[in-house]
Amino acid sequence: MTVRGIVIDTLRGNLIKLDYEHKVESAFHGTRALSQHEIQQTYEGVDIPWKDRDFSALMTYFEVTLSSTFAYIVDFVDSSISESS
Repeated sequence: MTVRGIVIDTLRGNLIKLDYEHKVESAFHGTRALSQHEIQQTYEGVDIPWKDRDFSALMTYFEVTLSSTFAYIVDFVDSSISESS
């Protein structure tokens, strides 16, 4: 997901693409795309700010490279947790 305008949800480990009304258009948990059902369950009624303690917007091409790194870190942490269980 290398698109400008991505928001990182640091609490859930999700990368979010917002539409022009700030509603979640698509989302990924790590490198896995979330279904529309998962998106609705997680973000319906949630106001997603561009900058917050739990959300951080990636607005420049320089920052966009962080989205891939973040996704791979989430995948690594999830796999580490599942292996230890």
